[in-house]
Amino acid sequence: METIIKIAVLLSVLFAAIPCAADDLFFDADFKAYEEAFYGENQACWKGSKVMKEITECEARVKAKYGQDARARGTERYCQKAYGSLSLEALKTRLDELTVLRNEAREFGFLEKRPYGVLDKPVFNAEMTFIKNRINEIELEAYCESQRAQLKELGMSEDRLPPVCKKYYRLQEARQRLHHGDES
Repeated sequence: METIIKIAVLLSVLFAAIPCAADDLFFDADFKAYEEAFYGENQACWKGSKVMKEITECEARVKAKYGQDARARGTERYCQKAYGSLSLEALKTRLDELTVLRNEAREFGFLEKRPYGVLDKPVFNAEMTFIKNRINEIELEAYCESQRAQLKELGMSEDRLPPVCKKYYRLQEARQRLHHGDES
């Protein structure tokens, strides 16, 4: 009987350690530091006797302060910094890696609070969406450039570009104008 108890205790300790090792894959220390700072300052907005307008203004200042932070996983800023400059092949590889992680990641229920720094399915989904969009953009650019080169080689006007390429180039021009407008 004593042997059975020892085995049961040993097995429970071993099984308890398994999720901890797996959870390391889904933890980001920078993300945790960001979330602790952001939510800590956000909670401070509610301390003391303030009217709702002051609380809302305080929260808006906190959001503006941390909105530029690229440590927030799954956000546009994080994705742009982490994946924006990767090659097509590197993006495809990273997408495969994130897919495996997402399939193993935990999805927290409506009433469950995700611990700070833990990467869950929605975080992986957001990053995967960014990467898929970036892959599509790179492939569309390559297609449109090849179409443009063919027209030039044939001595034809760019007016004959496929409609999707015309839209793509208009979008690129708009992005350039927007980017240059930010600098002035």
